[in-house]
This record gives sequence, C-alpha cells and structure tokens, in this order.
Amino acid sequence: MNEPSVFNQPENSMPKDCMHFDGVNTVPHYEVHNIYGHNYHRVTYDSLKKRYQGQIRPFVLSRSFYAGSQQYGFIWTGDNRSDWDFLKISIDNIMSISFCGLSACGADVGGFFGEPDEELLTSWYEVR
Repeated sequence: MNEPSVFNQPENSMPKDCMHFDGVNTVPHYEVHNIYGHNYHRVTYDSLKKRYQGQIRPFVLSRSFYAGSQQYGFIWTGDNRSDWDFLKISIDNIMSISFCGLSACGADVGGFFGEPDEELLTSWYEVR
C-alpha cells in the first residue's frame, strides 16, 4: 500500500477538509492523494533500476496511481471481497483502468477478504 491512508475515516483516506501546504500554495488532499502514490511508485522503480544497474526491469505493484504510472509498474485494484458483486466491479475497474492506458492491471482473483465458493472462484478464473 503506497497511498496516504487513515483507516478510521469513511473513505480510508484523510478527511476531505485536510489541506496540504507547500510553502506557497494550499491544496486540498483529494488533489494530491494519488500523486503521492504515483511518486512512491516512480521512486521505487527508479531505485530498484539503479540498484540493479539497469540489468533487470523492476516489478513494482501499486494500488495508487496517476497519469504516467504505467511507466513504472503494474496496478492492482486494491482490497476486494469474495463475492459476485466484487467480481463484476473488478471487471469494470480493470476495463476502465486499461482504457486509460494502464493495461498492466489486475485484481485479487477470488477476493482478498473472505473465501469464495468453488463456483465463484471458477468464474473469477474464467474472466481473467
């Protein structure tokens, strides 16, 4: 997980009235939430590439992304549940993310929370 999270908030993020100050400008948190994750993703990729002297392409997986994040790794849709609604939502999410140019994306097959029955897990594999 690489985005700022506050788990006791309604959206698991900082409150909507949280403001960031860069010394000159004040910016609402919702405008920088995903940029933080994108930069974390970028720095991790660049650091691994430097560490291995460009001999490998680093595998970096993130659930927080922004325009351009496809240059640095793969996208995961985040924690999901083992139920039919989340199977449908994962298809919609992956298609939307891919349409935006981030084609290396996916979801937890079978769900992250809970345990799918055999039919649900089979269906989840069939759509991948």
